[in-house]
Amino acid sequence: MSGAGISTAAGIPDFRSPSAGLYFKLKKYNLPYPEAVFDGGYFKQNPLPFYSLCREMYPSKLTPTTTHKFFTLLRDKGLLRRVYTQNIDALEFLAGLTEEEVIEAHGSFQKSYCTKCDKTYNLEWLKREMFAPETNEGVPKCDVCKSVVRPDIVLFGEGLPNNFHKKMSPDFCCM
Repeated sequence: MSGAGISTAAGIPDFRSPSAGLYFKLKKYNLPYPEAVFDGGYFKQNPLPFYSLCREMYPSKLTPTTTHKFFTLLRDKGLLRRVYTQNIDALEFLAGLTEEEVIEAHGSFQKSYCTKCDKTYNLEWLKREMFAPETNEGVPKCDVCKSVVRPDIVLFGEGLPNNFHKKMSPDFCCM
């Protein structure tokens, strides 16, 4: 099981650092409460603060850390059953793990989908749209129906992915 600590070395900020964490950077968005930027209900009302923060915080280059590479080494030696991660950065995949070897408890930016018609998009599309706010009013829009596209992540108030629950029991039954 892994969390934010393994990705900070890759330049991905954690939530709580006093001067660089995500919560510190939220003050300028005039949110009703700091966590609103990650709240599923608030995102439906106003996705702009979420995407503004993403543009500000997204690293220019994503590179797996030594820990991510260590997971791959464990796999290669037959010692890894699966990695469960809270992180949404998908660095485990960049380190060489497969979808079967990683459970993203909070989803990731690797995939995104239209909130209306469910059309799916990949990370390259989402990044292109996210970093072209002048073309979409700051919020990526579906090519088909023009509704909001969001990354396939778990926001506050939403349940964990089915895959998490499906794999958890068999993976942890023998511990």
